[in-house]
Amino acid sequence: MKKLILGLALAMAMFSCSDDDDDNGVSKSDLIGKWVLVSTETEGSVAGEGGSTIEEADADYEEYYVFKDDNTLEAHYNYIGNGDYSYDEYDTQSITGSYELDGSKIVITMDGDSFEYDIRIDGNEMTLTIEEDFMGISFSQIETYQKEN
Repeated sequence: MKKLILGLALAMAMFSCSDDDDDNGVSKSDLIGKWVLVSTETEGSVAGEGGSTIEEADADYEEYYVFKDDNTLEAHYNYIGNGDYSYDEYDTQSITGSYELDGSKIVITMDGDSFEYDIRIDGNEMTLTIEEDFMGISFSQIETYQKEN
């Protein structure tokens, strides 16, 4: 009888556990669509002695991603300029790439370069966070996007 009760308790414990990735993951259906950059925050030594800088999206610059159901994406960068200077060939760029979504991580690949981000979507707001350590400079960059319908 004790073995039966222990077996039932063990079975209940196994089936009642949930996977953390399911609780924290981003669904592909939430990701699909156009996301427009709203702000960028940089934290760490690149911001100056462990400081933090926050930049709102520049009125002279527009960036957005279009994530598609077939794991491809389009990245659009548009430098509008304010008349003081010109970006010449960089005025407008569109780059196609791919992405792999795995729970709360996304790997974005464009022009042969891959970058892994932590991803969070809350309603119509998406946050992409990347941690970098380049030549002794450690920082994280947090990009916030709004979904456009």
